[in-house]
Amino acid sequence: MKYSHNNWYKKEGQASFFFETSALSWSGEVPPQKWMNFYTRVISKFASDKNLKLKVTIEVSPESGISKQSIEETTIALRELGLNDDINTEESKSE
Repeated sequence: MKYSHNNWYKKEGQASFFFETSALSWSGEVPPQKWMNFYTRVISKFASDKNLKLKVTIEVSPESGISKQSIEETTIALRELGLNDDINTEESKSE
């Protein structure tokens, strides 16, 4: 369901508004310069909800390639965060 102002209501005597839905989802790209704002303005509102799920896809392909050291550092960082450290890589294609 798309957001609509018609879905908002205010309970009598309460200052806050409630949305008449049981779930919310969004999919899109967030540019690097907006990651912190995205967390602050969007994710943090739901961070304490045990049902919050955040799915992340990282795709990076710099023209200069990615060093084995960067891959190893990324794998270690993911592992230290308790996340899946299975990284998919593609070999450079020589022309």
